[in-house]
Amino acid sequence: MKRILPPFMLLLSTVLAHPQGEKLEVAAYGQTIVEVGKPSTLSLYTFNAGDNPITKIGYWIECDGDTTRGNLLLEKAIERGVATAVNIPLPPFNSIPRFQLRVGIDSVDGLPNGAEATVGEGWVLPVTQKARHRVFIEEFTGTWCPNCPRGIVALEKLERLYGDSVVMAAIHNDDVMACKGYGSVTQNVEGLPYAFVDRWIGGDPYWGTGYAGFGMRDIVGRCLSMGAEATLDITKALWNEDSTAISLTTASTFFCQAAAADYALGYVVTEDGMRGEGSEWYQANNLMDDLEFAFDDDFKRFYEGGKQIKNMTYSHVAVGGWKPGSGYDNCFGGSIGEGLEMTVEKTLDISAINMIQDKGRLKVITLLIDRKLGRIANVAESRVAAPTSDALPRTSLTQGQRRVVRAYQADGLRITRISGGLVVEQLEDGTVRKYVTK
Repeated sequence: MKRILPPFMLLLSTVLAHPQGEKLEVAAYGQTIVEVGKPSTLSLYTFNAGDNPITKIGYWIECDGDTTRGNLLLEKAIERGVATAVNIPLPPFNSIPRFQLRVGIDSVDGLPNGAEATVGEGWVLPVTQKARHRVFIEEFTGTWCPNCPRGIVALEKLERLYGDSVVMAAIHNDDVMACKGYGSVTQNVEGLPYAFVDRWIGGDPYWGTGYAGFGMRDIVGRCLSMGAEATLDITKALWNEDSTAISLTTASTFFCQAAAADYALGYVVTEDGMRGEGSEWYQANNLMDDLEFAFDDDFKRFYEGGKQIKNMTYSHVAVGGWKPGSGYDNCFGGSIGEGLEMTVEKTLDISAINMIQDKGRLKVITLLIDRKLGRIANVAESRVAAPTSDALPRTSLTQGQRRVVRAYQADGLRITRISGGLVVEQLEDGTVRKYVTK
């Protein structure tokens, strides 16, 4: 499969091939999710390839042969050489099925837009309500890769910034932690370090689509704000008796009209806290003496370190994948019922995975894959519980006459059995209870 370049790289290749002027390049936007009958905005990726800052644009929107036009005064000028998203106002849509929409920018500060690429194409997916969207970040890395410490630090920063709103998997290549079952996704990556965000935007795991600054922070923030067309929750994640397989149940509710064949579920298992002895566990490093990272304490161990960093601890390491690229066929049967909860059961056999160090540090991830566009529509994550009598299916969790529908541990991960430490329970009436168990 040929790798699809991220929007910024497509724009940059166009810019380099054409002389400058008053130009605002536009990239395809993939998909935007809107609520039926409500005004919304479309996040359109642009690049100022002209000579001056841009403060105002003229745009048009084409849908079903009808074209509307408008002007937009930008909240912040787009400086020369800057790639950024512009929020184009959209009218209310009453159509439910997904449809295509074209958006163009034909004027820049009152002058014709002389860019080569001035039209963005993509899909609009109307929903009756937006579901909570958790963002899936796939970081492609390797211990031998001297620039990959950027990705290690980026994941740490993103986890602190966004908490359980992001789910992460570090996919190692050609090293001691190389992941099995991820080839269909890895083959789309041409170089390291690299990261996909919901497989919608790709770029450097730290810089994002630019070449300086923590650009990935803003990309993840924009993806979170988009919402999702369906909920996704792991309601059961249990070991079998000999801890060689994980029994998994996932629940999902769609708020759009969709064909069952357009969506599928894939799975990833990750491990935190992986360590080892010997040079194969050393992290190659090329960030020493790089002034961009000199004043950031998160980079201190790399900036002040040598060409190889010893005593590394690796987290979010993908140890196995079960069709994480396209998902399993027929997950949702023959049709998707709008507003109806659907459950899918799956057993993940991990008996052949030899790289696992501690099964107590494993997390299981379920991916809701939009097969039509190749994107991750939503993601869920859970630790794996032991198959003991204190396993708590959500239908049996009760507090008085109020059913407990969800339970979480202190770090925000959803749990299916009560263990030691802080427990946060959400009751069916919306109230929350916190307590500590021993």
